[in-house]
Amino acid sequence: DDSRRLRAAGASEVLIAGARRWALIHDANDISNLAALVPRFADCDFLLIEGLKAGAFPKLEVFRPDLGKPLLCREDPQIVAIATAGPGPFPVPQFDPADIAGIAAFVINWP
Repeated sequence: DDSRRLRAAGASEVLIAGARRWALIHDANDISNLAALVPRFADCDFLLIEGLKAGAFPKLEVFRPDLGKPLLCREDPQIVAIATAGPGPFPVPQFDPADIAGIAAFVINWP
Protein backbone atom coordinates (compact mmCIF):
# COMPACT_ATOMS: atom_id res chain seq x y z
CA ASP A 1 0.00 0.00 0.00
CA ASP A 2 2.87 2.39 0.76
CA SER A 3 4.43 1.79 -2.68
CA ARG A 4 1.11 2.58 -4.37
CA ARG A 5 0.84 5.83 -2.41
CA LEU A 6 4.43 6.79 -3.24
CA ARG A 7 3.80 6.21 -6.94
CA ALA A 8 0.55 8.19 -6.74
CA ALA A 9 2.54 11.02 -5.13
CA GLY A 10 4.86 11.15 -8.14
CA ALA A 11 7.71 8.72 -7.47
CA SER A 12 8.90 7.30 -10.80
CA GLU A 13 10.68 4.41 -9.06
CA VAL A 14 9.84 2.55 -5.87
CA LEU A 15 12.12 -0.08 -4.36
CA ILE A 16 10.46 -2.73 -2.23
CA ALA A 17 12.97 -4.66 -0.12
CA GLY A 18 12.75 -7.49 2.35
CA ALA A 19 15.16 -9.86 4.05
CA ARG A 20 15.34 -12.24 1.07
CA ARG A 21 14.27 -10.31 -2.04
CA TRP A 22 13.76 -6.93 -3.55
CA ALA A 23 11.74 -5.49 -6.43
CA LEU A 24 12.12 -2.26 -8.32
CA ILE A 25 8.96 -0.74 -9.75
CA HIS A 26 9.80 1.73 -12.48
CA ASP A 27 7.21 3.80 -14.33
CA ALA A 28 7.96 3.99 -18.02
CA ASN A 29 6.05 5.62 -20.83
CA ASP A 30 7.33 3.14 -23.40
CA ILE A 31 8.79 -0.30 -22.74
CA SER A 32 8.58 -1.39 -26.37
CA ASN A 33 12.37 -1.08 -26.57
CA LEU A 34 13.00 -4.35 -24.80
CA ALA A 35 16.65 -4.33 -25.85
CA ALA A 36 17.26 -1.46 -23.43
CA LEU A 37 16.04 -3.58 -20.49
CA VAL A 38 17.85 -6.83 -21.31
CA PRO A 39 21.29 -5.71 -19.99
CA ARG A 40 19.76 -5.50 -16.49
CA PHE A 41 19.50 -9.30 -16.63
CA ALA A 42 23.00 -10.12 -17.87
CA ASP A 43 23.44 -12.96 -15.36
CA CYS A 44 20.35 -14.86 -16.60
CA ASP A 45 20.48 -17.93 -18.81
CA PHE A 46 17.21 -16.86 -20.40
CA LEU A 47 14.68 -14.13 -19.81
CA LEU A 48 10.96 -14.85 -19.53
CA ILE A 49 8.74 -11.80 -19.92
CA GLU A 50 5.04 -11.84 -19.16
CA GLY A 51 2.48 -9.65 -20.86
CA LEU A 52 4.53 -7.77 -23.46
CA LYS A 53 2.80 -8.68 -26.72
CA ALA A 54 4.47 -6.13 -29.00
CA GLY A 55 8.00 -6.47 -30.20
CA ALA A 56 10.17 -8.59 -32.44
CA PHE A 57 11.28 -11.32 -30.06
CA PRO A 58 10.23 -14.98 -29.63
CA LYS A 59 6.98 -15.47 -27.70
CA LEU A 60 4.90 -18.24 -26.18
CA GLU A 61 1.18 -17.52 -26.38
CA VAL A 62 -1.07 -18.61 -23.53
CA PHE A 63 -4.54 -18.83 -25.04
CA ARG A 64 -7.74 -19.35 -23.04
CA PRO A 65 -10.74 -19.50 -25.40
CA ASP A 66 -13.15 -18.86 -22.51
CA LEU A 67 -11.79 -15.30 -22.15
CA GLY A 68 -13.08 -14.36 -25.62
CA LYS A 69 -9.82 -12.70 -26.67
CA PRO A 70 -8.40 -13.22 -30.17
CA LEU A 71 -5.87 -15.89 -30.99
CA LEU A 72 -2.54 -14.24 -31.84
CA CYS A 73 -0.31 -17.04 -33.17
CA ARG A 74 -1.86 -16.99 -36.64
CA GLU A 75 -1.00 -13.30 -37.07
CA ASP A 76 2.25 -12.85 -35.12
CA PRO A 77 5.24 -14.66 -36.67
CA GLN A 78 7.19 -14.12 -33.43
CA ILE A 79 4.96 -16.57 -31.54
CA VAL A 80 6.92 -19.83 -31.52
CA ALA A 81 4.51 -21.99 -29.46
CA ILE A 82 1.10 -21.92 -27.82
CA ALA A 83 -0.17 -23.22 -24.50
CA THR A 84 -3.90 -23.90 -24.70
CA ALA A 85 -6.47 -26.54 -23.95
CA GLY A 86 -8.44 -25.24 -26.94
CA PRO A 87 -8.72 -27.20 -30.16
CA GLY A 88 -6.10 -26.83 -32.89
CA PRO A 89 -4.51 -27.09 -35.32
CA PHE A 90 -2.15 -24.19 -34.80
CA PRO A 91 0.77 -23.03 -36.97
CA VAL A 92 3.15 -23.50 -34.02
CA PRO A 93 3.76 -26.32 -31.51
CA GLN A 94 0.89 -26.69 -29.02
CA PHE A 95 1.19 -27.56 -25.34
CA ASP A 96 -1.43 -28.27 -22.75
CA PRO A 97 -1.15 -25.52 -20.10
CA ALA A 98 -0.66 -28.21 -17.45
CA ASP A 99 2.35 -29.67 -19.31
CA ILE A 100 4.90 -27.64 -17.37
CA ALA A 101 7.75 -30.06 -18.12
CA GLY A 102 7.00 -30.00 -21.86
CA ILE A 103 6.79 -26.22 -21.99
CA ALA A 104 9.99 -25.86 -19.96
CA ALA A 105 11.83 -28.33 -22.23
CA PHE A 106 10.64 -26.44 -25.32
CA VAL A 107 11.78 -23.08 -23.90
CA ILE A 108 15.17 -24.42 -22.78
CA ASN A 109 15.84 -26.21 -26.09
CA TRP A 110 14.42 -23.55 -28.38
CA PRO A 111 17.07 -22.30 -30.80
